[in-house]
Amino acid sequence: TNETKNNYLEYLNSFKLKEFPFKGRYGDCYLSTRELECLIWISKNKTSKQIARILNLSYRTIEDYLQTLKYKLGCQSKEQLIDIGFSN
Repeated sequence: TNETKNNYLEYLNSFKLKEFPFKGRYGDCYLSTRELECLIWISKNKTSKQIARILNLSYRTIEDYLQTLKYKLGCQSKEQLIDIGFSN
């Protein structure tokens, strides 16, 4: 719902950090706010198209964020991203 989305965005914006420390498969890395948003939504079983609509971004942009997440976290698939997302 929009209220849930707004509460979530307010929560993320409450952080002064623009990057969030995260434990990847090959060590620590930093995720941008958008990368973290995508990881959270993908962990809630949202598709790239759904995430694009939620964040008001293009499908291609979401796919780029997910590709960057896979690289940073050492993943080969969205399922591995979800596993790492839940383990942090």
